[in-house]
Amino acid sequence: MEKLKKNLFHLAIWASVLVSYLAFAVVGGFCMVKSDREDLKNTCKKALAIALIFFVAELFLTIFNEIGGMCNGYYGSGAFSFYTIASGILEIVKIVTVVVFAVLGIVGVGEKKEKNGGSEKENTAEAKAPEAKN
Repeated sequence: MEKLKKNLFHLAIWASVLVSYLAFAVVGGFCMVKSDREDLKNTCKKALAIALIFFVAELFLTIFNEIGGMCNGYYGSGAFSFYTIASGILEIVKIVTVVVFAVLGIVGVGEKKEKNGGSEKENTAEAKAPEAKN
């Protein structure tokens, strides 16, 4: 049950990136503030980075379109065709990226495997030699 709950949180984070930036702000903010699990916080950080990259790309395309809209004959020109094609390609790339990261988050690729009952010992002298009690 815990694995299903974990997967649903990962899926909710990535789905909110795809739905809207406001939805991601709510879901990601909730997971960052209320969750004590590091895997969810790492997923939120990755999702924020991806969301910011696509936000900036969409921003540049929108500025390009608005500047072009102020010119005569823009909507029949090659510049408008470029904007239309670039917006479509960007949306497809965004969907594919989010789906890939969501699947990787659900499958658990890149997670550390727990060793020694959940605590990994560092490669130090203390870990190699048992403590001597006096």
